[in-house]
Amino acid sequence: MGEFGSQFYGTRIMDFRLCMDFPVVYIDVPLVGHRIHGENQSLVADKNLMEILGPYVLNLQFKEIGRLYNQNIIEYKFNKSGQLLAKLALRYSLRAAKRGDIDLGLQYWHLSQALYPEIRRTAECSILGSFFSSEIPMHIKELEIVDRSMDFQRKVSYPPDEPFIKLDKIVI
Repeated sequence: MGEFGSQFYGTRIMDFRLCMDFPVVYIDVPLVGHRIHGENQSLVADKNLMEILGPYVLNLQFKEIGRLYNQNIIEYKFNKSGQLLAKLALRYSLRAAKRGDIDLGLQYWHLSQALYPEIRRTAECSILGSFFSSEIPMHIKELEIVDRSMDFQRKVSYPPDEPFIKLDKIVI
């Protein structure tokens, strides 16, 4: 994955392997904040598609490790993650287009369809496709309206699957 990828994903692979060998407990309280500043590495990751490609490759590695442990649910989750990453790629496509980075927006738009070809049937993908293919593209203000009116915002956080146990259920 290289220095950039291993910096973000190397420990996650190690953590995942530990989770395969030992019981997992999770804390249902956010303990870490995310600061945004001019030198955020995620700003670089956005420009080279790592925000989508990194998790996709990571999930592929999880799937392979899961096979070693006969964890078939991971394969199902991997397929579902492709759909979710495709939707995220559309959000990144819209974000890039709104700030005027048409080439990056187009890359994310194509990536969304490479990850999950059925996404091309959604209104969001169709609208963005019209934006990128038109001779006279929509104004950025029209994209703001699209952003607010379509399903581009993240609305769901997913709880961990069984057999994970919330920390508050464990007596120490």
